Amino acid sequence: MHQQVCFGPDGREYVFRSAQPFYYLVTRGPQPGSLDHALKKQALAAGADIRFGEPIRDPPLGSIVAWGPRRADALAVGYLFTTELADGGFAVLDDHLSPGGYAYLLVHGGQATLATCLFHDFHNHSLYLRRASGFFHEKLGFSMHNSRYFSGVGNLYCLPPAIPDRRFWAGEAAGLQDALWGFGIRYAILSGRHSAVCSAGGDDPGLHQGWRRTIGRQVCASVVNRHLFEHLGKVGYRLLLWRLAQSSNPHRTLQRIYASTSWKRALFPIILRRPRG
Repeated sequence: MHQQVCFGPDGREYVFRSAQPFYYLVTRGPQPGSLDHALKKQALAAGADIRFGEPIRDPPLGSIVAWGPRRADALAVGYLFTTELADGGFAVLDDHLSPGGYAYLLVHGGQATLATCLFHDFHNHSLYLRRASGFFHEKLGFSMHNSRYFSGVGNLYCLPPAIPDRRFWAGEAAGLQDALWGFGIRYAILSGRHSAVCSAGGDDPGLHQGWRRTIGRQVCASVVNRHLFEHLGKVGYRLLLWRLAQSSNPHRTLQRIYASTSWKRALFPIILRRPRG
């Protein structure tokens, strides 16, 4: 996506454009053409034995554990549907629709996803989804066909790539998600690769340094961003959108926000020691 439309808590519209994509859209699921199907084909070609419906309670030593989130720090609920709406990416920052998070609508080739991502008040998720759906219908005016409800949780913990019993953790099993927005596919693929290299290479210290450089520092920076985002509330939402709107290169501005700076690295362990509700 080279263009992103965002709405503030007051309903004001901001449009950001960039020569570089803000993010990429991928298809998920078992069907051909999806990310999951492509990864399955690669695994089988490499000689993997895939077994469905056989959970492993106690992974053996040297295993790569990637069984998904172990607790819910964030909740996403929404609909997948077809629509006549033109391609586009839309988001809104408003605690009335998504406490501590955001709601979004993504459309590509007539396929659409509308969701709200909550970081608090999970038990009222149906209410927030109705509000988010109503907001986008009011702003954009569109029809939803063949809609399917979905939900998912995210875990923000940030385990190291391996722990003393030599089990290697990857993806959401390691809590590797962007703490600010909840994205995690890129972290899952990167951490899976690092875990595989560590497992095959005897857990070399240099590989741990590579993990910290390519994954750990970014995740730590996102945890600090999440802390600031939550504590500034509506003021923070408006400030973020205003800063991006004033920038001649919003993509580069977002890179600066996600940069691992010395003050973020100093603040991270303090935030991590806070009680987790």
